[in-house]
Amino acid sequence: MSYDDIDDHCFEEAVRWHARLRGEDDSALYREYADWLATDWRHGKAMEEAEALFGALKTIASATPQIAATRRGRARRMRFAAAAAVVLVAGIAVIAQRSHHDAQTRVGETRLVTLADGTSVTLGPDTAIDVDLRPHERRITLVKGEALFHVSHDAARPFLVDAGAGHTRVLGTVFDVERTTGGVRVGVLEGRVAVGDSRGEALQLVADEAAAIDATGVHALARNEAAAQLAWTKGQWVFYRRPLADVVARIGRSRHGVILLRGRALQAPPVSGAFDAQAPDAALDSLVSALNLGRVDLGPWLTVVY
Repeated sequence: MSYDDIDDHCFEEAVRWHARLRGEDDSALYREYADWLATDWRHGKAMEEAEALFGALKTIASATPQIAATRRGRARRMRFAAAAAVVLVAGIAVIAQRSHHDAQTRVGETRLVTLADGTSVTLGPDTAIDVDLRPHERRITLVKGEALFHVSHDAARPFLVDAGAGHTRVLGTVFDVERTTGGVRVGVLEGRVAVGDSRGEALQLVADEAAAIDATGVHALARNEAAAQLAWTKGQWVFYRRPLADVVARIGRSRHGVILLRGRALQAPPVSGAFDAQAPDAALDSLVSALNLGRVDLGPWLTVVY
């Protein structure tokens, strides 16, 4: 049986049990948990998935906790509580970690940066770039997030943006680059850009055109995609048949805490719509409601959508 076959209610119960066990060390609680595991064989599988979502203690669901009031049983429960606490602290540390880059923004923050060559870069929320301005070229690495570039013209120094799966090359223009869950998207507002991937495939884009780069290559997008991609600079998120994973990732850059989509089947459903970029929680609520999904919030740091 795959995790996708686990009943949604069963999974939600497992997530809640994970949260309770992580924060308490009580014999009565463990007896109640053992009874819950014993009532349905699917509960153990659901608990495995909940543990996998937290990235640790993957085998805890395969064995019922020993409840006997012995020194050994007490030590086992204490080790579980301590290990769970370590996982929680480590997870929060990863979320809160700020890497050092030439320019970056926090969750929910936008920022205008002017480079030494006169180029202006508007960084979207939770975005980071590294800058390398050389005599023969200007190279920007989009480490994460999304940025709008107003490139200062310099025929002697092409301007390149690297974003993992793809790169964008220009002389002087206005364009947006977004790192997505599956690759890169580029939308052009003014001028002309060349978009390419690591295999050498390339596509020329002009104003109001957009392209996506993924594992299968470089693909031109519908003309309305460029305007949709740039809508964030005006306080909106506009999506046209974007994978749910991409939509959730963009919402996540403006909202504290991690949003996890349960199962691979939830990554791909297409989403179309417009949302207020200043209200990420409302946007997430609308998605969950419109797609008839479930949602579990575990404090301020984790939301599971299933």
